[in-house]
Amino acid sequence: MRKLDEKMMEIKKLVCIMKKDAEGHGYKYVTEENILLAINQKMMDLKIKLTPKFKAGTLTSVPITYTNNKGQEKTDVLVMSELEFVWKDIESGEEEIIPWALLGQQADASQALGSGLTYANRYFLLKYFNIATSEDDPDKIRSEMQAEEERKKINAIQTKIKKAF
Repeated sequence: MRKLDEKMMEIKKLVCIMKKDAEGHGYKYVTEENILLAINQKMMDLKIKLTPKFKAGTLTSVPITYTNNKGQEKTDVLVMSELEFVWKDIESGEEEIIPWALLGQQADASQALGSGLTYANRYFLLKYFNIATSEDDPDKIRSEMQAEEERKKINAIQTKIKKAF
């Protein structure tokens, strides 16, 4: 296994499940801030860097007109770009490049770009680390998962003992 993969697994252990901590537009979600708080110190300890990069020539913006739920005609700016997220092991120089996309929509182009970056980063991290999100307490769920693992180990030991006798 590559050294970078081993370090990424160390980070994944910290974030196997996270609690949905915010609500907006009728949805509950995990904020980018809490994901970053969960992984940044470990990334520094392991000397791992994550860099989002716009793919050259792919950043575009277009006005879109639509009718909102109040029947009013609105015009927003839709910002789109191809991205690459680059994980780099500072010690070895090893890199992993993950293609991704950015899509943001707001009344103002700079806000559309900012919200698109935030959304892209948050969902990249959630999907890259396969983070389960829950409305329940993640510590309780982790404890239940650990207890289940312990039960499995005990059952395996008991089965070996029974077979031995």
